[in-house]
Amino acid sequence: MSDGLSPAITLRPATPADADGAAALMYAVGPKLFNRIYGPRPEDAVRFFGAAFLQPGTPFSRENVIVAEHAGEVVGLASSLPAHALRLAWPTVGRLMLRLRGLLFLLRLLPTVFDLRGSTDTTPPEAYYLGILSVRADRRGRGIGGLLLAEVCRQAQAAGCDAVCLHAELDNDGARRFYARHGFAVTTEHPTPRAARWGVAGFAAMRKDIAAMRKDVPPGRVPPPGYTVPNTPD
Repeated sequence: MSDGLSPAITLRPATPADADGAAALMYAVGPKLFNRIYGPRPEDAVRFFGAAFLQPGTPFSRENVIVAEHAGEVVGLASSLPAHALRLAWPTVGRLMLRLRGLLFLLRLLPTVFDLRGSTDTTPPEAYYLGILSVRADRRGRGIGGLLLAEVCRQAQAAGCDAVCLHAELDNDGARRFYARHGFAVTTEHPTPRAARWGVAGFAAMRKDIAAMRKDVPPGRVPPPGYTVPNTPD
């Protein structure tokens, strides 16, 4: 629904037909990181996200994804789930990577994985975890990221969680400012010495307490006139 506004942005659950667009949006969040983990070529990483989107039980599965749609096109998405479910999902990711990339690739990747897991495996199990929030480059700065983030927080409340947690790259100042404007605060910072050699300095863990969050934006709807959603990063 548009609420009388044009153009309208609608949020909805992802469907299998969204796989190609969702994979490209997920990859766009961190090409340096994802080329290393799921590549090495960009097309390899995008292929992984497409497969993970269609595979139940991964952090990137379509059941964990909401998309922002404009004029029939997917222009943004958020991938999120309860943190306790996130821990159970990583073995499925490992099996998928084994099928797509082979055992030798996984063995070579292990030191990097341990480096990254040490910096990102800090989310309390009772929290809700936002893994990816992405808006298409030509649609940034229009409030789509804020609308998606508000919906993630609403879903977290519905799941009985008292906080939403995420990780932003240490040197991604735009993303960190965006989340800070939406009430997230840095709880810890984790350098990644091994990953720094290929451009990922580390991660900042961020948290927003939502127990008393206002429900200003109804699910799946454009905010009413007068409601301002801050710009998305970049």
